[in-house]
Amino acid sequence: MSIKAVGLCHGFYMGMEQIAHILGRPVAELDMSACGINHFTWFQTVRDKATGEDLYPALRKAEREGDWLADWHEIGLARILFRVYGMWPSPAANHFGEYLRWAGDFVASELQFFYDPADGHPWETGVIPDFIYSLSGYKTTRPWRRSVEKPETMTDTPIFPSGELPVPIIEGILTGERRELGAINVRNNGAIPNLPDDMVVETPGFADADGIHAISMDPLPEGIVAHLRVQGSINKLLVEAFAERSKNKLLQALLLDPTVDSYRNAVTLIDEMIALQKGMLPELS
Repeated sequence: MSIKAVGLCHGFYMGMEQIAHILGRPVAELDMSACGINHFTWFQTVRDKATGEDLYPALRKAEREGDWLADWHEIGLARILFRVYGMWPSPAANHFGEYLRWAGDFVASELQFFYDPADGHPWETGVIPDFIYSLSGYKTTRPWRRSVEKPETMTDTPIFPSGELPVPIIEGILTGERRELGAINVRNNGAIPNLPDDMVVETPGFADADGIHAISMDPLPEGIVAHLRVQGSINKLLVEAFAERSKNKLLQALLLDPTVDSYRNAVTLIDEMIALQKGMLPELS
């Protein structure tokens, strides 16, 4: 391809903070690496940065001893996945929960966009509902209207690195010095051996004068990689549906999604969304 592109997400760092919190240690003391797909990565290594000690045994012990309701909205589902599959997932329940049919039991506190359909659908009324990322940010007893704080001026705001990766990437390419990248989304090309080469995956990487490079990882366990392969097939079908102007391929992609439980609803959803987005989508046949 003539276009060089990379996908970036800070979800990996959320997983690092969760693990560090459970272990009761600063993130800076830990060496961790994860891979998978965006919003559904799995930590293959959790080590002491100074000694190289494998800290997964300590993580398993600490997780087992933890109160089930601690940070439930964020890590309740992660803890179940950890116990079942043996690796810690990231970034949080309301992200990787979107890939799992049975995740509803563990994300009850995630509102996201809420509206009362009796008042009309947002795409009909034009009234955009509030976005609530998590109940940890807004208590259910919050006032009827949230107060809006005025932003501070730049002169009153300290400047510090955000932790996002565009700047390290630019530095690596322009200076030629290797910059480590915790998570990049690129074409697989063998980085995760038991996923298709043409699938976009999320892995650690680095940037240097030659560009951005994925770091090769170990194969993921079959129970994990099976979830990821399904999503890769869905994405491939979506691309083919657009390229071939195929409504049938679009339906195939939707029916493959684990969260879809009704053929009738899938067909209805496609017809409705095509009608709503006809100004942006090509005509599908």
